[in-house]
Amino acid sequence: MKSKIVFFIALAVLAAGVFYYRYDRESSKLSEIPFFKKESEKIEEPLKSIVLKILAQFEKEQIVRVQKNKEEIIIETENSQIEKLLNENPIAKENNIKAIRSKEIVLFQKDNETLSVKINLQSKGLLTEKPKLAIVIDDIGYSKELGEELFKIKGLTYSILPDLPYSRYFAELANENNKEIMLHIPLEPRDADKYGKSENLITTAMSDAEISKKIEKFISSVPNIKGVNNHMGSKFTENEIKMRVLLEKIKGRNLFFLDSRTSAQSVAYNVAKDMGIKSYKRDIFLDHEVNEEKIREQLLKALDDAMNKGYAVAIGHPHKETIKVLKEMLPEIESKVELVTLSSLKVN
Repeated sequence: MKSKIVFFIALAVLAAGVFYYRYDRESSKLSEIPFFKKESEKIEEPLKSIVLKILAQFEKEQIVRVQKNKEEIIIETENSQIEKLLNENPIAKENNIKAIRSKEIVLFQKDNETLSVKINLQSKGLLTEKPKLAIVIDDIGYSKELGEELFKIKGLTYSILPDLPYSRYFAELANENNKEIMLHIPLEPRDADKYGKSENLITTAMSDAEISKKIEKFISSVPNIKGVNNHMGSKFTENEIKMRVLLEKIKGRNLFFLDSRTSAQSVAYNVAKDMGIKSYKRDIFLDHEVNEEKIREQLLKALDDAMNKGYAVAIGHPHKETIKVLKEMLPEIESKVELVTLSSLKVN
């Protein structure tokens, strides 16, 4: 009887040993699977990712406005106690993140990681303003039908080409309906043959007197304008001497200037600013490709630009596709930014 008891005890000990051995081996295998890894072995979230979550929460609460420019992060705030608010944030506490402000920099620290974020302290009331988006429609004057459709859309700025069949018609219609209009002044492009000969084109070969006379004629042909931007002009806008002649006349009429940026080497905007002219430059072309999907993409890019830097200037043209996209998308766009006329945009 005793021998049987000893046998069963030995058998139980052996079975327990086998079970423990199998369990230990399986447990070690499971621990290699990410789902079963111990909490301490999990990959920690990068500091930048956590900081962006904190800032996104603050932006939603209208404590800050966040701008991302390439690798740089900039925050605008009206709250001088932003350092304290950051350190009291639950996400920051949970992740042991410390925020230290030094003049125009906030340094975020976590273990051995650091992240610098620029900070701009704003005056009261500025932060709650919506970002601004100005949309300029060029080449008005060719088509009465398309022009009238565009005039039905609120908040746009219209740039009228001189001496076209409907140039004066739209200048007068704009005055009657309180629309902002500009003169779309034809300037010499690099590849002039591509666009055909034009008597209205202002070229770099003209004398200063010829340029001045032509500009005066253009301005007189389109009444009630508030500003001027270039039509074509990839060659002319690269010539500082000739641009100064043109801009001197614009300044004398107290008009603003928009550089359409038809050339990456354009000096027009910088020269206009140097001359003390209220000046702007184009950020996005909406319809360089006349395709509804592409126009939607470009309009969203303009929205992103406005959200990131506080304002943006987009240029479109009287195409059916452009009109359709604007009518479809502007109600949603205007829930995020304020659609403004170009002259009301303060960027200088």
